[in-house]
Amino acid sequence: MRGAAGAPVPPPPPVAPVLVGASFETDFFGAGILTLEFDEAVDVSGIVVGQIQVQDGPLERLYTGSGPVTVVSPSSLRVAMGYDAGPEGEVVLLEASGATGIVRADGGAMWAGTLGPLELPFPTPPPPALVVSVWSDGGPECTITFDQPITLIGWPGDGSILIAGYQPDAAALDDPQTLRLTMPIPVGPGDLWSIESQPAWVGTLIAFPQAGTFPEGEPQRARRARRKRG
Repeated sequence: MRGAAGAPVPPPPPVAPVLVGASFETDFFGAGILTLEFDEAVDVSGIVVGQIQVQDGPLERLYTGSGPVTVVSPSSLRVAMGYDAGPEGEVVLLEASGATGIVRADGGAMWAGTLGPLELPFPTPPPPALVVSVWSDGGPECTITFDQPITLIGWPGDGSILIAGYQPDAAALDDPQTLRLTMPIPVGPGDLWSIESQPAWVGTLIAFPQAGTFPEGEPQRARRARRKRG
């Protein structure tokens, strides 16, 4: 191929895979399992697992890739890792050199590695949702509003959220951040709400434990003021 002046046009440089996700876990025996996810399909036939290490500060262990390698999908893989004693720390760090042998499946360049320690999991998950307000009007419905959008993925009934000691009969979203619960009993001011565990029917991470009571609404405050005046 030649340019406008007849000079050869160099081919574009090969493109390297980009790491878009990484997580680490240990099994019952303490062996490590590292999961890597790339932006495109990769070829791991020439992988050099010893070029990949995970420093688990809380466990004071240094994990090094030992294999086997399991291909989970064209763009993701799992690497089994053995460990030795490592330095103490508060986080888990991944470090991979530029010689791992992981290349793009279409003949592109090799993965450049992490270019320094990378905290796991990557990307860092968002903080769990916190309750910012609750509401009830004395009827069977009440709402809980969080500091971030949440998603529903099932039906309540696992005891994770309790209102006055009862589980909700149904749940829906009033808006992305507000959960509306239908209860088997009326809910009023002073009733206790609590989040005991992560709801299996909520796709967003929810902070727990959280608890409080439903405040008085305007009608309740007005009735109380009238009683005082009388």
